[in-house]
Amino acid sequence: METNTKKSTLIWWVLFLISVPVYIYLAMEVGFTNVYLLPFVCYFFVKAIDII
Repeated sequence: METNTKKSTLIWWVLFLISVPVYIYLAMEVGFTNVYLLPFVCYFFVKAIDII
C-alpha cells in the first residue's frame, strides 16, 4: 500500500511572505533594474504552493 505524506510548506510560506516586502523595498530604493531578489520570491512561492 502506498502512502503519500504531505510535507509542511510553512517554512516556504514564511520565506515568501518575508521576501515580498524586502523585494518591494529594494525595488523602490534601488530601482527595478537592479533587483536580484525576484527569482527567490518566485521560487519560494512555487515551493509554498507545492508545485515542485
